[in-house]
Amino acid sequence: MSKRLCLCGGDFCAFNLGFLASPFSACHEIGCCNCGVGASGFGWHSTAREVADKLGKRLDGQMAIVTGANNGVGLETAKVLYELGATVILACRNAKRAEAAKLTIESEAETKQGAALGSLLIIPFDASSLKSVESFAAQVNTLPQPLTLLVCNAGIMGTPFSLTEDGLESQYQVNYLSHHYLTLLLADKLKAASPVPARVINISSISHAWVPFPGGCCGPCCSVLCCYGGFDLSGKRFPAQSDGCCAYEPFEDYAYSKACQVISAAELQRRVFKDTNVVAVSVAPGMSVESKITEGSSCLRCLGNYTPMFSIFGAIVGKSLPRMASTVVYAGLVDNAAGGDHFRNTNKSQPYGPARDPMGLHGAQLWELSNKVCFFAFFV
Repeated sequence: MSKRLCLCGGDFCAFNLGFLASPFSACHEIGCCNCGVGASGFGWHSTAREVADKLGKRLDGQMAIVTGANNGVGLETAKVLYELGATVILACRNAKRAEAAKLTIESEAETKQGAALGSLLIIPFDASSLKSVESFAAQVNTLPQPLTLLVCNAGIMGTPFSLTEDGLESQYQVNYLSHHYLTLLLADKLKAASPVPARVINISSISHAWVPFPGGCCGPCCSVLCCYGGFDLSGKRFPAQSDGCCAYEPFEDYAYSKACQVISAAELQRRVFKDTNVVAVSVAPGMSVESKITEGSSCLRCLGNYTPMFSIFGAIVGKSLPRMASTVVYAGLVDNAAGGDHFRNTNKSQPYGPARDPMGLHGAQLWELSNKVCFFAFFV
């Protein structure tokens, strides 16, 4: 859909009706069309606990990190990893919500006969601050347990335009860039888990399919990842404050950040984790009206409070949170995951649109930009 759909309501429709551009995607996102299972033996209706039980893996003595673990798919994922015996770090911005999540996980966790639960550790993590990312990584790097699972889940969706303390557009930094930076800072610890396999899971979205970069929406200004190609590292870092065709649109820019998550997984594998014990993958967990990712969007709150749209939408395509977490848990535990794999509906899946990047063309551009913004020039 065109980036010239600037009104909130129009942009919301562009986001959701983007299914029309890919009928195949639409069919496979609707629950009634996913009653069966895929090649994995799981499907749309599988839950995280079901996946963990059938795969039969244990994570005793290992450490897992889940960013944004205080609610939604992050909390459900952390709960199952805790049940599998892992030391789970709840990486959260809000301390009170993190403590509440810890209590929820401890009270709801199910124990298996003869198997011990893991442990839970809260470490502050604010994805809107690169300093917070650095502080978090520094604390994790001092812990003795091997880090075998990094779930890059924290995110926001459809928020009004704002800049972080680092001067970056909020959705781009929270959903993608801070997780990219975190993965680089923890790369050595992930590798040090060898010979135990380790995994990085970038949480994406089906919306990654609905971005037009490069050159897809308006020409020359979109030659490098559209909105993110206009960074001026001398200070004015985002073109969204202009009235041009690349002006900020909440839901399309959410889609860009999620496409970056898909591309980044493949690029991390090529550049950082090649020939190591670490596999980097991406996951589209699905949609749910139970998720709190939309709470920062005044448009979605209005639609949810004053129209039946969300109820209807949720009944058609929405998953429960345990079903959303199933794909995350599957991607983290299955033996045959390869670097750059994308998972959806608890099966391997092909990314759509420009995020299907087999030659790494978009990845090279994204890598250079991301590392310059993070002041990580020595990785370029």
